[in-house]
Amino acid sequence: MILAELEDILGIGAQPYASAVFTWPESFPQAFVGHQALVDGIEALLPAGLWVAGSSYRGIGVPDCIRQGRQAADQVIEHLFESSASFTGVV
Repeated sequence: MILAELEDILGIGAQPYASAVFTWPESFPQAFVGHQALVDGIEALLPAGLWVAGSSYRGIGVPDCIRQGRQAADQVIEHLFESSASFTGVV
């Protein structure tokens, strides 16, 4: 795939004379195929009023975690508003 992209973008069609695979043991974790479906299943089993957010669920980067935190906070606020509306005289 990389070779095809190099040819498309830069016009480089030559084959590499050497290549190597590197692994970085201290790098970001890689989610396995099906991770999102697993997370969906976990979230479906959570009791009402409980949400999860963080790097283990839907993205490991700081922006992902911020987005998840905001979404969870929005869900908590919505849940609390709906719960308080169900009590007589409480809005």
